[in-house]
Amino acid sequence: EKDLARSTAAGLLRTISAIFNAAAEDGIYRGANPALRPGRILRVNNGEEVEEPGEVDCMNQEESRHFLKVSKEHFGTLYPIFLTALRTAARQGEIVALAWDAIDWNGSFITIKRAATNGEIHSTKNRKRRRVPMTSQLTEVLRDHRRRTSEAALASGKSMSPWIFPSPTGELMDPSKLRREFKAALIKAKIRGL
Repeated sequence: EKDLARSTAAGLLRTISAIFNAAAEDGIYRGANPALRPGRILRVNNGEEVEEPGEVDCMNQEESRHFLKVSKEHFGTLYPIFLTALRTAARQGEIVALAWDAIDWNGSFITIKRAATNGEIHSTKNRKRRRVPMTSQLTEVLRDHRRRTSEAALASGKSMSPWIFPSPTGELMDPSKLRREFKAALIKAKIRGL
């Protein structure tokens, strides 16, 4: 049996946390999010204590709700990006590289299959695709985002970008812009840095 690297375990915990937050948001789950306090999961390796690489820090359910509310009110155009990030637990480069072909509207899931770094598209960090179910909220927000994006492209006489969250020119978004906007939204929502 092979042990997982701590970074892999941290990624899995982010995904599990996002699933519990989405289930709570949809009213399916009402308990505390067990992925918020991983404790021994990251500290023990084959029964022996190992040096802790640092806490996995993610928003709790209340912080997530508040962050999305503030994002919608003050960062409206970025709200679909932030909701997608919170509901899929995708990495920043994976969010930037999401294309419309990644969404299965009938199956209600997103396939995370590529990432972007320094303007270049490549496979995900672990080189594996993963299917992430979309909540009804995320589905509705992304459908509306696609409609608005399509209308804007039509009005400008340009074709719609293949990217779900493109730059203003329709190209791949600069990840540093996403990082800056995320930090600004955290500050506005008065949520500690993550």
